[in-house]
Amino acid sequence: MSKMTSTQYFQEASENNKSLIDGIRDAFTGFFIAKKFTAIEADPLIPKTDKTVLYSNATITPIKGRLISGEKPENGWIVDQPCLRLQNIQDYKNEQFDPEYMSFFHMVGIYVTDIDEKTITSIIDALGVCGLSKDRISVRGCHRDADLLDAFTVLYPHFDRDQCERNEGYFDWKYDMDNYKGRGVHIMIKQDDGNALSIGQLVEITNGDELVGYEFGFGVETFASRLHQTRSIFDMGVGRSFFPASASYKDRQYQDLVVSTMAMHCAGTMPGKNGRSAVLRKAINQLVTHEFLYDTEMSDQSLKLIYGQVSSSAGSGNFEEYLKIIKDQREALSKKIDLFNIYKDERQSLLRRGLITSDYAEKKIQAYANRIGISGKIIQCLSESGNKTDCKIVKKHLSQF
Repeated sequence: MSKMTSTQYFQEASENNKSLIDGIRDAFTGFFIAKKFTAIEADPLIPKTDKTVLYSNATITPIKGRLISGEKPENGWIVDQPCLRLQNIQDYKNEQFDPEYMSFFHMVGIYVTDIDEKTITSIIDALGVCGLSKDRISVRGCHRDADLLDAFTVLYPHFDRDQCERNEGYFDWKYDMDNYKGRGVHIMIKQDDGNALSIGQLVEITNGDELVGYEFGFGVETFASRLHQTRSIFDMGVGRSFFPASASYKDRQYQDLVVSTMAMHCAGTMPGKNGRSAVLRKAINQLVTHEFLYDTEMSDQSLKLIYGQVSSSAGSGNFEEYLKIIKDQREALSKKIDLFNIYKDERQSLLRRGLITSDYAEKKIQAYANRIGISGKIIQCLSESGNKTDCKIVKKHLSQF
């Protein structure tokens, strides 16, 4: 038997991960299709009709228009939706931010017009088909939503019930649809350490005082991670095997930025100044800065393999175009650093000759860095002589110091 190359090993590991996620998706959707639910076509990552979000971010996205039009399912709707949420990209301005959830993921969910014993047992049985035993399930909600908790615990008295004191707002859902809103409870999976972690929510949707229906859904990667008790949800993410096994929060940041920028590009977004384009531009800047600071740059071949997996659900895309965007940004950042070092050396020369004060030199250097788009973290990395060998940028420009 021939020995696998490292690329073949990583590709096989990633495909195994994908098979697990796809298996859960197929099991859940297949269960409800067998129950005569109608499969709703997923929206592309850029929504067809929902203009309230930049990217499809939940199973409710392709259903919103149906709700507004008053359409009702005969038995229920089932949706398997690729999703992209942008909160992490906003939070990465905090360099210590450790993402708990992935930006790009798959979500499966159902919508029904009423909740009864049959629907509740179907939800629990569907989770069972996906591998979750009933003895690991608990439910959590606030006192206001005791009736939704009852819907589960009356049928399953052995379920742990956490009727917590947390603010009611934590259990509210907003849909950006006039008077539509939701209130819900969490379905939890018990872990070996005694904790219980959320995997999905049952949400009651109302329009003003009128009951509209109920949705239940979950992120498949989150479900898989908490079912198998992995260290992080990112262990179930696209291309996970291409990233360090002992992943730190920096590795999770990089994994998330690689996959989310690929997803946006596969969906047809190009970097620019407004809307989706501005988000992609910002995320690519963050990705390339991360590569320079922490020496996390991946090979073109690894990026290509991950891109292929992302494109299978985010959109066809064009890898060569994506790679050129990344390489152009890497080159642009390198040139900015060269310019910054030249400017800094000039100011320091003036300072040594007594022509300017140290405060003035520092202000001018900082102002120039801001003008050309050099982050404070890069400046810090360049300035901390004790960390020179830990910073790829410093390695590259060491001769200038």
